Amino acid sequence: MNSPVLIHTSSIPFVRTISDDGSSEWVNVLVPGIGDCQVQRCDLEIENDVGFAQGSCPLLALTLDFIFCLDADEMDGLLPFIKTIGASLKQLTLSPPRRGLIYEIDENAIIRFCPYLQNLTIVRELVEVELHFSDFLARMLPIPELTLPWYNVAQLARSE
Repeated sequence: MNSPVLIHTSSIPFVRTISDDGSSEWVNVLVPGIGDCQVQRCDLEIENDVGFAQGSCPLLALTLDFIFCLDADEMDGLLPFIKTIGASLKQLTLSPPRRGLIYEIDENAIIRFCPYLQNLTIVRELVEVELHFSDFLARMLPIPELTLPWYNVAQLARSE
């Protein structure tokens, strides 16, 4: 690793696993206030609960409807926001402005940031697509990389 090493003498709550193959020495995690990190498996203490504070309610569903045409700089905060809140999401709907800016949403990054996502709906200028991932989650299978032809409706209709 070429990254700086951070050493904490006490445990850090609310750390989220980003990816874990179950056997590697290092685990990719999201640490609140720090960001993406790698933690040695031997230093990682996994709790059975989902890690939400006593009495708090996790965010399960979210709809973001952008009614104003935002420029690319304003939309740059979308993925970091999804990464921050995505750990508990089961349903997400994104509806960018229908006219003006065509913003490329990285749906594969969204899927990585929302490990329990069952439904993802993305509204584009010409189409609205609802993707269901429940079968993958139930079988504990990874969701395949999406390569959807968003701006070719005929080809999108034939996509699986």
